[in-house]
Amino acid sequence: GFKMKNLLKPTKRKRLLFFLISDILLFSLSFYLSFLLRFNFSIPGGYLKAFYYWLPFILFLKIFTFWLLGIYKVNWRFIGLNEFSRIVVGLGVDTTIMSFFNLLLRGRTLLFSIPLSVILVDFFVSFFFASLIRVSKRIYLEMFRGKKDSKRAVIIGAGNTGERIVRELKRDGKFNPVFFVD
Repeated sequence: GFKMKNLLKPTKRKRLLFFLISDILLFSLSFYLSFLLRFNFSIPGGYLKAFYYWLPFILFLKIFTFWLLGIYKVNWRFIGLNEFSRIVVGLGVDTTIMSFFNLLLRGRTLLFSIPLSVILVDFFVSFFFASLIRVSKRIYLEMFRGKKDSKRAVIIGAGNTGERIVRELKRDGKFNPVFFVD
């Protein structure tokens, strides 16, 4: 039968679906916010049409690039600088492609071209949202999970190994490192 526990149990498929839906919503919001910021929260009608024209292309491009870079395969509980760099690379590639197509459109028709500033602002807002949604689980796990039930621990060795042990203990949640002895 159907059990609520199974519904909430994390799986690769559920994680993929969660991040795909989150990215579609957050990238849409990011692109819209970029227009709002560029036009002081009053988007002219012609640019609003351009927003709707560009949105499906941008969503496809960003999702496809993230897919190619393996960003959807990462277990975000263990996010690090490598994953953030992949997000930057993916969004950088997207920004370059968007700028190129925008210049092509500008050369042919001004109807659907958008200011370059919108594309650049979108890079930063997209990075903020994509990073925030992915790091949120790690922040939650490290700050809130297991604090009450965890046992206090003293770490012997304050070097790189001691630091790694502390990170692993905090991630696990069973122990709360409180002191280093070197």
